[in-house]
Amino acid sequence: MNMKKIFCTATLSALLSVQAFAQYAAEFDSTAYDFGTIREGDGIVKCNFNYTNASSDTLYIQSVATSCGCTATRHNKTGVAPGQRDSVVVSFDPSGLSQEVFRYVYVCFKGVDECQELVFRANVEPSPLTMNQLYPIRINDSVGVVTRQIDWNYITYGTQASKTVMLANLSSKMIRVEMESDNRELDIDCPRAIRPGKVEPVVLSYNIDESVSKIGPRHDIVHIYIDGKEERSLLTDAHVTDKPSMNGNEYASIHCSETDFHISGNRKLVKLPVTITNVGQTPLIIRHIENGFHSRLDLNEGTVIQPGQLIHAYIKVQRETAAERKQGYEFIHLYTNAPMRLVYQLRVIW
Repeated sequence: MNMKKIFCTATLSALLSVQAFAQYAAEFDSTAYDFGTIREGDGIVKCNFNYTNASSDTLYIQSVATSCGCTATRHNKTGVAPGQRDSVVVSFDPSGLSQEVFRYVYVCFKGVDECQELVFRANVEPSPLTMNQLYPIRINDSVGVVTRQIDWNYITYGTQASKTVMLANLSSKMIRVEMESDNRELDIDCPRAIRPGKVEPVVLSYNIDESVSKIGPRHDIVHIYIDGKEERSLLTDAHVTDKPSMNGNEYASIHCSETDFHISGNRKLVKLPVTITNVGQTPLIIRHIENGFHSRLDLNEGTVIQPGQLIHAYIKVQRETAAERKQGYEFIHLYTNAPMRLVYQLRVIW
């Protein structure tokens, strides 16, 4: 017989044998398992994926992989004789998970090309969060909040804008509460006392009086006193803007030649050119400029730019020390009467 033909026939037979072994060696009772609804707080749950060695050779598990660190497995490492049964034990830890989840396990047998995919499903009911988890930011050892930074975004002239902060008493005793701010525009409505384990609202309200208030940023501190002692404060951030001005479909619109300005090198003083254009149909007014700590736009507040007009200005960046010239960035905010961009942001990067 032709030796080449004999080799090809033997090779084909071997491949068919491996394929048959891969297909029929391990017969799983089921490749899917449903835990149903489980509670996160009950901890780890387990299930068995049972299989039979349907081949005529001892069957060895070479490796087992999982699709998630929440899933662990245990299996026989000594081999399963022909006709014998065994199982892959799967453990699932639902900690930190919620709702419906699917996880996969891949069992690879020695001498088998394709791994067997197993899958399980669980509907996880999360554990109720504790007071400490719900209010993780501490004012002191007894009082918690969700955040100390309260952001309003934009507030227009002649309006009132409020935010509510929930104050949680995490202690086992009654506490007395007082709050104050140096900004008369900011009203504070807070409870005088909070019972142990209770949560009470604090309402912070900016009242922007058009006849007194100025356009520009608001960065205020709300001082908190617990049982007469000053503790950590709340920080507020808001932009007081002009009323949007539109005449039908006509309005002012601002455009700058760049919004990001990059500085290279370690020069102490840098001047960056910027062109500001009114691409709208009505006069553009620069109401207020909030400069950065090191960066200052060389432009007067109150500057009026007519429709189609452009003006040239400079951003002056002064960084005296080597520490100040290290990598960083800061913003310059232009407060305008352009209804689509009441606050226009420039960024200086070095």
